Amino acid sequence: MYASFRYLLLIVFASLMAMSSAQGTVKIAVTDWPPYYSKNAANGGQQLALIISVFEKLNQQVEVVWYRTGVGALVKVKANLLDVAAGWECNQSRVNDFIFSDPIGYEETAIFYHKDLKFNWSNIEDLDREFTIGITARYAYGSDLKRLLDMDRPNVEVSGTDRHNINLLLNREIDLFLVDKRVGLSIINQIKEPEAKNIKVHPIPFRKRRIALRLLVSKKNNNAQVFMNEFNAALSEVRAQKQLSELAPNQFPLCPKRKL
Repeated sequence: MYASFRYLLLIVFASLMAMSSAQGTVKIAVTDWPPYYSKNAANGGQQLALIISVFEKLNQQVEVVWYRTGVGALVKVKANLLDVAAGWECNQSRVNDFIFSDPIGYEETAIFYHKDLKFNWSNIEDLDREFTIGITARYAYGSDLKRLLDMDRPNVEVSGTDRHNINLLLNREIDLFLVDKRVGLSIINQIKEPEAKNIKVHPIPFRKRRIALRLLVSKKNNNAQVFMNEFNAALSEVRAQKQLSELAPNQFPLCPKRKL
């Protein structure tokens, strides 16, 4: 009788804990990255709005923690000091530390340049010239970036933010800038100086296919896989409701496997 009563208490306690978790608050580390994540947008940006709608389906509140750069966001989540970070590509350097969600968006890495530069390209070999090329810290650019770094003539410089790279491009301190097309155009649209119209985007993207952006959670979180499974199930429902077929997981490569 006593054992049965104790077992019943355990069931009740577990149920209360599950209810508490379901109705809890998820802290998301986010970098201001318009139009996907934006402090100035009423809905917080396109991808953040989608993420919030998924957690609403899970009866969970969202607390957004804004970071100036992605570096701080990844460090906090990797240490399991925040629950998740949003808007990241899964690549080999990250899979050892994080579990990734299904796609919540995608990026198209483009090449931005100053109109005064006579620039055209069709393949990576065309970039083997005396170019100074700007990239942003902690972004993933795929295998073509390694090929670029292995070439003799281009000089690749790393900056902390996309906005800084755009400023360098405006001032002709770099020749090319690699960034998501919509992000780059969003930054240019925010610049009030007339010189902003001098920045062009090449129609041929740097990466030939769209890259999935995902939510990530630290593997130091003991419930990481369960958490992500629940998120993906709710995301699937929201994706169907909003007819977001372009975000279907089968539209993108699988995340790489962890290297042992």
